Amino acid sequence: LAMYRYDLLAYGRTLDVLFLPSLPMADHVPLPKHMPLVELPPGHDVAAAAEPPEGNQVRLFYVGGLTGQYQLGAFLEAVHRVPEVSFTLCCRPAEWEKAKLDYAPWLGDNLHIVHKASEELAPLFAAANVGVLATEPQAYWAFAAPLKLYEYIGNNLPIIASEGSHAGAMVAESGLGWTLPYDADAFEAKLRDLVAHPEQIAAVRARVTEVR
Repeated sequence: LAMYRYDLLAYGRTLDVLFLPSLPMADHVPLPKHMPLVELPPGHDVAAAAEPPEGNQVRLFYVGGLTGQYQLGAFLEAVHRVPEVSFTLCCRPAEWEKAKLDYAPWLGDNLHIVHKASEELAPLFAAANVGVLATEPQAYWAFAAPLKLYEYIGNNLPIIASEGSHAGAMVAESGLGWTLPYDADAFEAKLRDLVAHPEQIAAVRARVTEVR
């Protein structure tokens, strides 16, 4: 810990500017006063401008963790209530083994669990039309700039995100999708709205393509 503190002190004496994944992160790090800060989120490849998948079904996609700060229970409950949507959840096998008992009540025919490496994700992105960042808000998410947000943007996917997160604020501010309370009823209402009005997805997809 002493070396970490020395590291932070040295920044104030040696750096012209400090880049952070997000500016809200500065509230959680004891940086020297008057340190010039610039937001530099993670980047991602820009995928080819592929056509959206055929049909009007809402095809949701999530890639990432399932344990610790990655809690998706409320969203999985909403998906379970709306059988018209399809949700592909990609995670590591070991994480699914840890999480599946907690998520067992929400398993159903419209939930598809897959385990793919990063170089195998392109077909999954191409088959989806909405990316999911609907994790339970925690202190970490207030400043974290998750790579998957930029993966979704790079692949032209509108995003469903949670209120109370830095990613959710970005989605709302830039019109990249829908930022909702972390609540099964709220998620269910949005999913039913998208099922009834799939043209919303096409409109937001055009905005995501513009922003990326």
